Amino acid sequence: KRQTEHNHSTKLPRLTEYSIFLMLGDNTTNLAALAAGVLALGTAAVVSQKARPRRQLCVVAGTWRFSAQACAIAGDMMVHHHSAVDAVEYAIHSIELDESKCTFVGFGGLPNELGVMEHDAAMMEGHNKAVGCVMALRSIAGPIRVARKLMEHPTLNCLVGEGALQFALDQGFRRELTLSPHAQREWERWRADHLPVEEHLNLLAFLSGAIPTSHDSIGLIAIDSKGDMCVGTSSAGKPFLHQGRVGDAPLIGSGFYVDNTAGGAVATGDGEEIMFVAPIPVLALSTNAFSPFQAKLSLLSNCRVNEKWNDTF
Repeated sequence: KRQTEHNHSTKLPRLTEYSIFLMLGDNTTNLAALAAGVLALGTAAVVSQKARPRRQLCVVAGTWRFSAQACAIAGDMMVHHHSAVDAVEYAIHSIELDESKCTFVGFGGLPNELGVMEHDAAMMEGHNKAVGCVMALRSIAGPIRVARKLMEHPTLNCLVGEGALQFALDQGFRRELTLSPHAQREWERWRADHLPVEEHLNLLAFLSGAIPTSHDSIGLIAIDSKGDMCVGTSSAGKPFLHQGRVGDAPLIGSGFYVDNTAGGAVATGDGEEIMFVAPIPVLALSTNAFSPFQAKLSLLSNCRVNEKWNDTF
């Protein structure tokens, strides 16, 4: 336990586009090369059930560098016998509540063109394929928690806008101010600059000496000690875009998918673009004697150049 806490607090490895932690007993090992790869449009994490060793291990995979904190939280929870569903929900929610850095998730996100925060989130279980997706959700600080409630609902799968908000209120969630002071300032600067979104963000990054800012969601895949899988995604979306815009993060088969018998996948990047490179084909390939890495390479080799996004694909 001391070694695990030590790793989580001071020895997290330096990560680039993805992070994977393999948890067994008291040891934490970074296995980034095992089951995650970088897609040209952003990142994707894929965990294949075929690659699992005979002894059941707890595995967590996440997108982007800032998921390291969430991976550590989820892994520690599952080592202490929490389910993959609980671990994914709690770990992603911890990122949603963190406004110390701009992650474009939860309080770390930026608003739409009207200066209003709209959140997307989804969760899916690999055992019974239960799924819950909320889109363009306003005034709720924990969109992933609402997605969990929706996943457990006997009939509903997806809710949008006012419907998603009313469902959250019916479930006991409270209206909250989700626009952080930082997000308010950035929106006001964008309005004053009259620049396209990407140019505005890159200009701010240049003036501050930082790496150009990107827009991205968080996606987690988890396998618990019982072999059950869960995936979750959460995003505040691209900054300053049209109200009601939804990217790939909360869309089943586009931003995420999981099946206990095959594996799990999440994707993140430009939502309008990444929809063409969905996790479901990756999983389909993974069930036909391909490794996750080979599956992603095969998928990318079939992508075509799209004139709308120049040479993105």
